Amino acid sequence: MHPAKLLLALAVLAILPLTVSAETAPEGVPVPGGTLPGHYMVNGDSAALLIIEPIDARNFRLQRPGVWEGVGVFDGRVLWGAFRYAADAAEGHLAGCTGGFRALAGPDGSFEVQGAFVHGWSGRFTGIWERMADLPQPAAAPVVQPEVAPAVPPETKSDAKP
Repeated sequence: MHPAKLLLALAVLAILPLTVSAETAPEGVPVPGGTLPGHYMVNGDSAALLIIEPIDARNFRLQRPGVWEGVGVFDGRVLWGAFRYAADAAEGHLAGCTGGFRALAGPDGSFEVQGAFVHGWSGRFTGIWERMADLPQPAAAPVVQPEVAPAVPPETKSDAKP
């Protein structure tokens, strides 16, 4: 199975046990400027860099270089996703652990994060991701245009060979 699909499947499994139900969960607010890709600091630590890059219009790749990687689906207000700690993560006890999260957009472009581990470690966590405006932001996902084969005129009788 493709790693991105595996992580999305894990996200579904990880989000199910969160205690806040969808009916009572805060809705989040539209992200200022309507854009999610960028660099974020985790829990106020500028050395804890989170990079969010587009895969397409709604799906995103998340990376804490050398720590964990993940994927998420963003509806403009809430980012639902899954993560996997690197095999050589600095937090050795979390190496290879997986889980899921829900990140609610705030009015200032930050995200309030709730998540849970589902494999290799147990527990829930919360945090804040704050956009770092002073770093160059990742480029938007490229628009892929389908290639159209040029029209080839049909053979005529004069071109036909026996």
